[in-house]
Amino acid sequence: MDDKTNPADLDIGDELGELTEELVSDEPPAVAFLGRLFSQPEGKWHPVRALVADLGEVATKIGIAEDAYRINLEVMWNKCPPTSQGPNWAIIVFYSPEWNGVANTVLIDKGELALFRN
Repeated sequence: MDDKTNPADLDIGDELGELTEELVSDEPPAVAFLGRLFSQPEGKWHPVRALVADLGEVATKIGIAEDAYRINLEVMWNKCPPTSQGPNWAIIVFYSPEWNGVANTVLIDKGELALFRN
């Protein structure tokens, strides 16, 4: 959610969608989050709050949203089969069991992430 967005104008899906978009960008907190996520076991749910715990503003935003909506935001990743785009693609799914909704699904090139981390 940017500074101009009024939280009252968003529903839970919109807000979680915006927050999770921040976690898959090329900004430093997102790159740190993705590095932590990809170091976790594939195909298992992981609490987002734990993966962003010390990442400043993004950690605060996740905490506020989880508390306000009384949810836990979880994330899972899986490798994608090799494609014509290359072998390093993964799918990331953000989900809340309490909301019973998928907040976001993202395809990401893990090879490109390595470029941002260096």
